[in-house]
Amino acid sequence: MKAYILKRLLWAIPTLLGSVTIVFILMNILPGDIAQILLASESGRIDPQQYEILRQQLGLNLPLWQQYWNWLSGLFRGDFGASLWTGRPVLGEIVHRLPYTGSLVILSVALTIITAIPIGIISAIYQDKWPDYVLRVLVIGGIAIPNFWFGLMALLFLVLAFRYHAPLGYATLWTDPLAAIQQLALPAFTLGFRSAASSARMMRSSMLEVLREDYIRTARSKGLTERAVVYIHGLRNAILPVVTMFGMQIAFLFSGTVIIETVFNIPGIGLLILDAINHRDIILVEGCVVFMVIVVLVTNLLTDLVYGWIDPRIRYS
Repeated sequence: MKAYILKRLLWAIPTLLGSVTIVFILMNILPGDIAQILLASESGRIDPQQYEILRQQLGLNLPLWQQYWNWLSGLFRGDFGASLWTGRPVLGEIVHRLPYTGSLVILSVALTIITAIPIGIISAIYQDKWPDYVLRVLVIGGIAIPNFWFGLMALLFLVLAFRYHAPLGYATLWTDPLAAIQQLALPAFTLGFRSAASSARMMRSSMLEVLREDYIRTARSKGLTERAVVYIHGLRNAILPVVTMFGMQIAFLFSGTVIIETVFNIPGIGLLILDAINHRDIILVEGCVVFMVIVVLVTNLLTDLVYGWIDPRIRYS
């Protein structure tokens, strides 16, 4: 087990470097830089001399390879750098926004688990009957409908039907859990709608396959109730592929926060990334990407370990 974890951590290094390198290249391909944005926002015009002085102060006049190395060497020392736009430490900005994104993702994952597993089981039990048809329509709709469109339509409906107004400030699960659940219920449902639909579809397929196994027929022949057959003998084996999908879905949920936080104006890491891109704040974007990649890698590792815990036949030696 320890050797497997160490191997995965070593493989995470090139993944992290590759992601950061791609983001650095893409940010430098975009037209303009943060010096132009800063000068234009202050005076409305750009003086060439002031522009060059500001580029020198921000280190943008250095060759790209040197800018990249300076930031990367700082990252190896645990220094994410300082935002070019605000001047504040990038790690501090991330820590400040993390409770909002964390609350949103946790609620989305909870909604996904609560809805996806029962829907998949019910759809499998009532295969080719009207409950199955209704649930499959909902699942296919959830997979097909984009999150941002669903969020906008949900907001529009609430505004027109109930005079809904988005809160000016959001609570977190750590400060005020009840208020956070009330405020983030719609964004979390919007973010997790597609994830829940995909997981429910996987749960249905896996449960149908398990219910056709010989040991299920043996359990039924012993006189066990259908509830015991499904939930005791079938669910533990059927849920294995869904656990793997949950790990991938968490990575999808974190990436989807950029759109959802923008739609609902939630001051989380997703909105921070979008603001950093608009300001051409390369350091802040790279810091956020590093954090996101670390979260995804750790989540995937934990998912594999949980997979082995659920199925004792799996060994990592």
